[in-house]
Amino acid sequence: MTYAARLQQRVLRYTREDRRALIEFQQRTFGPAARQLDERHFKWLFEDNPFNSPDGPQIWVCRSNGSIIGQQAGIPFDLKVGGQYRSASWAIDLMVRPEWRLRGVGAVLSETYVASNDITVGLGISDQAHRAFLRAGWTDMGTVPLYIRPLDASWILKARPSSGSLLRSASAFAAPVLALWDAASEGCTRLRGAALRPVERFDERVDALWAEASGDYTTVARRDCRSLRWRFDALADTGRYERLYLFDGEKLRGYAVVRMAARYGEPVGMIVDYLSGADWLTPLFASCLVYLRRAGAAAVYCTTLNHRADFCLRALGFVRRESSVRFMVRLGRRGSALSEIVSNPRNWFVTAADSDKDHPQADQRPGRTPKRGVPREG
Repeated sequence: MTYAARLQQRVLRYTREDRRALIEFQQRTFGPAARQLDERHFKWLFEDNPFNSPDGPQIWVCRSNGSIIGQQAGIPFDLKVGGQYRSASWAIDLMVRPEWRLRGVGAVLSETYVASNDITVGLGISDQAHRAFLRAGWTDMGTVPLYIRPLDASWILKARPSSGSLLRSASAFAAPVLALWDAASEGCTRLRGAALRPVERFDERVDALWAEASGDYTTVARRDCRSLRWRFDALADTGRYERLYLFDGEKLRGYAVVRMAARYGEPVGMIVDYLSGADWLTPLFASCLVYLRRAGAAAVYCTTLNHRADFCLRALGFVRRESSVRFMVRLGRRGSALSEIVSNPRNWFVTAADSDKDHPQADQRPGRTPKRGVPREG
């Protein structure tokens, strides 16, 4: 029997009996303050995921002499590709004990995991993993763009503390320009008759929104009521996010999920997730700018790959920057027929809510969300 075959025999799907050994492994490799050790986070992310198969959570472990020496985890989800749904998974938390690295353990764990899905997707791939994934047949999709929209001209100088007199003069000029842009944003929403209202939790109205809006996007993770309630409402730190509905009269036209953070010592708003038909993207983003300005944000960040949203964001004053969130895709045998569609970044709709890019760390205090005197629904 070959060495690779012997390693393959050591890779098994995680069961509850592995929990204690997995915790010991994660303490050693991720560190004692890692989010992987938060029991509430673990239960929510792996055990309560509505897209789990009957086989249970997507975690594979490799053992040697009874101890876990490596793990590979995934977050399963439904991926809409054209008019079809395929089983897909966000690849996360591939880790091997230092003394077992470069001995094939990671490759065997990864291949076993990939074989269980039609399509496997990775966000935030490290340089080391990037090289290994390319050798294993993954497709490099580039990075997910970061869009930044200053709301306060003085924030520009704080973001660029070494700036010269030219930028300082430009920031002074930017104040009235930003004010005009903000007035135009608010006017845009009023002309469309759009109204943004916070809600306590997602409800069945987003099912109709998903059915209608998803047709405008070729490749997108399912964003219906069941998936959104799990992703945002069932999170242990439920106060981390603010859920916003965009209405046209009584018809739901879009939603956004936002939170507050800090950048350069100033509060900023993060548009973590969103969905609307292509025709309602501009009113949705414009409404979020108005909302987050009133919440005290000095700037707004949005990490998203969505070619339909690119023009809307730029037209509202967002500046596009390349991020460090590298995006890669691997097709299983059952997904190979979709290679041409899935391998084109322009076909994808991705946000910071996908994979685990915006998950809170176990050692972080709950995030502060915007609180205003706006009546909520639900």
